[in-house]
Amino acid sequence: MGHIAIEVKDIDRSVKFYRELFNMDLFRQDEKIALLHTPGYHDRLALLLSKGEVGHMGLNHFGFFVDEENYKKALDYVRDNSIKILGGPGVWPTGSKYIYIEDPDGYKVEILTEV
Repeated sequence: MGHIAIEVKDIDRSVKFYRELFNMDLFRQDEKIALLHTPGYHDRLALLLSKGEVGHMGLNHFGFFVDEENYKKALDYVRDNSIKILGGPGVWPTGSKYIYIEDPDGYKVEILTEV
């Protein structure tokens, strides 16, 4: 997957959330869109300003791979910022650790370690 685009209510709030949680780099931002990418990868997240409803809208979840050190940092960030946990933490049969959280607009986001 090259990118995912999601609609958000507040671009600045969402940029802050994804940059702080995943250390994402901000590629471009204006009043209607922000483009972020994961450090060292080509994966992009597009945040599009919406005046309508945002959140689930048929999307089950999307996920980010992190290494072991950043998984621990992400768990600490989730707990320190009272981010809603939707599932886990746990370990998949493959040995990959995971947790499902809710982002500021209600999207379900999986954080999992690469195996």
